[in-house]
Amino acid sequence: MNLSGFRQRHPRWARFLLLDGNVPPESRRAARWLMSLASLGIFFTAITTLGSVAMLLGGMPNPQSVTFRGLQAQLAHVSTTWIVAEVLAVSAAQVLTLWSLRQLASALHHGPLLSVSVAQRFRTLGNWLVLSLLIGFLFDVVDSMKVPAAQFHPDDGLFTTVILALLCRAVSSIVLEGVRAADENRGFV
Repeated sequence: MNLSGFRQRHPRWARFLLLDGNVPPESRRAARWLMSLASLGIFFTAITTLGSVAMLLGGMPNPQSVTFRGLQAQLAHVSTTWIVAEVLAVSAAQVLTLWSLRQLASALHHGPLLSVSVAQRFRTLGNWLVLSLLIGFLFDVVDSMKVPAAQFHPDDGLFTTVILALLCRAVSSIVLEGVRAADENRGFV
């Protein structure tokens, strides 16, 4: 396939497929927004984690509240160390997933969309989603055994995370195939 002829006959498709190597401004803008939102997510996760750990170690702000008494009755058989470990593990997995999302957005912003770097970032994001899913699943199962009122039941979030992880892995494979095809086409020209 003659790429220069294709670029001349179909300039919009050539720009969409990034055959000239330039990233469209819309993609750069979306990547910037994604980086900002991921950074905000990391910030708020860190703040929430610090607040949760402080409340767990220092006690609830209002021990007379109905919520506190109900929570204290449910968690009477669970050690504070276990709860703090759960909060820290789930928050760490969430921060690492958001950091991976930020790295993906950075790769989309700074380089061509069809590159090995973008494919690796998609794969890494899929891996972190799977790890976050496994950590949450493990703690849900253990909590349902330790806390009498807690019940384990898979919900839509579990299935959505599985679908997103698989989608990230599939997009990674598609981008890698696109990179291989582009390299092959450059070899013919």
